[in-house]
Amino acid sequence: MTSRHTSTRADLVRDACTAFAAVLDGLGDDDSWAPTGCRGWSVRDLAHHCAADAVRGLVALHTPTTARPDRDAATYWAYRGADAAAAAEVRRRTRAAASLYPDWEELRGHYRESARALVHAAEHCRPGGTVRTQGHVLRVDDLLSTLAVEATVHHLDLIEHLEGCPGPAVDGLAEVRRVLIDLWEREPPEHWSDEHFARVGTGRAALPAQDRAQLGPEADLLPSSPDLRPPAEVARVGVPRPVAGTCNLGTRWGAIGASGAGPCQGGGMSRNDPAVIDRLMTQPGRWAVVGLTGNTARPAHSVAKRIRDDLGMTIVPVNPKGEVVHGEPGFRTLAEVPGPIDVVDCFVNSRRVGAVVDQAVAAGARAVWLQLGVVDHAAAARAAAAGLDVVMDTCPLIELGARLRQGWTLDPRRTPPLAPPV
Repeated sequence: MTSRHTSTRADLVRDACTAFAAVLDGLGDDDSWAPTGCRGWSVRDLAHHCAADAVRGLVALHTPTTARPDRDAATYWAYRGADAAAAAEVRRRTRAAASLYPDWEELRGHYRESARALVHAAEHCRPGGTVRTQGHVLRVDDLLSTLAVEATVHHLDLIEHLEGCPGPAVDGLAEVRRVLIDLWEREPPEHWSDEHFARVGTGRAALPAQDRAQLGPEADLLPSSPDLRPPAEVARVGVPRPVAGTCNLGTRWGAIGASGAGPCQGGGMSRNDPAVIDRLMTQPGRWAVVGLTGNTARPAHSVAKRIRDDLGMTIVPVNPKGEVVHGEPGFRTLAEVPGPIDVVDCFVNSRRVGAVVDQAVAAGARAVWLQLGVVDHAAAARAAAAGLDVVMDTCPLIELGARLRQGWTLDPRRTPPLAPPV
């Protein structure tokens, strides 16, 4: 910890927590039993949960690390899978814990004290540092964004069935909007307020039929219902860890791995042909990396660099702005990429990857590689039927590490740099 410094996101946390606490302070004991927008939770339950989240943030700010971030303010909320039994258990456990506070003032005070400590830590934390939380590594500013977003969205839950209560902090809603735009990869309709976007974008409000017609297929990328499960409580087998907090903020999930292990760790559930992977990783080729931007916190940034520097491939960034990345000229779509494409490497969420695969087929690519956590069996079948090689739900760095452990050698001065054991 260090002396206080100006931090926009620390201000976001302060304003979001202060607004939430102000609502609690205006509620009597009878109000504390009112339902909230979180299914099965009363005001008491939600207050206890938010106090626990403040404590988690406080612990995270005091858990510095030198590891490289594997999540940012948006990818922290990546969501995949569902476990209704686990969700029900979390709701039950929260209700049980909240019931241990017979005095509403004591529970309300617990939130107030926890939030105050969190704000103090946020205002005095080391700028530019990285911290661990929920099994992942984030930059401090990104952690603070997630805490502000969590408090803001739950503020909406808190007042769902209460009349006359003040809404969330304006800047908190603006931060939710920013994160949702990053997750949804598009701007909301102009007539949507930040609060409406927060409700619709987290599944807390139904999408009006007129808006659904206007958005077309993009509407299907919005969540249909909120998720109440902290990631630590979600059972999973062979899939990337869900990292939504207690609300599903979007549908992005991607090639992002566990903390301390670089951008990728572990393998997915899909069965891939090792011979295809061997061939793609050892034959010099031109890889169009869809989703590669200048954002250094995103896995695509470091993975693409190693594909180029370690495996000797040519990389072509493909992103909505056509950004130059790693000194390589970028393009907005695959159709704009001049010349042949050998591999289309997909860093997009599973609901979007089908369109990218179809574009890869149209562009004449030889192969598509769907990154870790990106799964679309129908799209993979279409690509295979069109004669493309297909790799799904794994990362080149995972496959590289596996081969090096099997005795393969890597020498960037050699062509190809990666070679099997002699």
